[in-house]
Amino acid sequence: MPQNNFQELFEEEDQETREKFGANLSNVQGQIWQSLSLFRFIGDIVDVYVPRLIETVIYVAGGNPENNSNRNDPASGSSTPPPGGPIADNPVNRNK
Repeated sequence: MPQNNFQELFEEEDQETREKFGANLSNVQGQIWQSLSLFRFIGDIVDVYVPRLIETVIYVAGGNPENNSNRNDPASGSSTPPPGGPIADNPVNRNK
């Protein structure tokens, strides 16, 4: 299949960029991935602790946070396994 002018132009510019920036290109890519990992980590921290922080602020302000004793909250440390344990609920083990 013959290449059109845009494909040739893209390949030429890509080759020139790799020749010109070589080692710096991989360094920039590494820094970008490092930044993305940091943002993912911060997002995970916010996801876990902000709901508990909000409940704490409500409690300190004199409010009564919702009584969700059946809630599966990993931050509370009180998550309970399903009845029969996690292995018993596995569809592979039901037929045994």
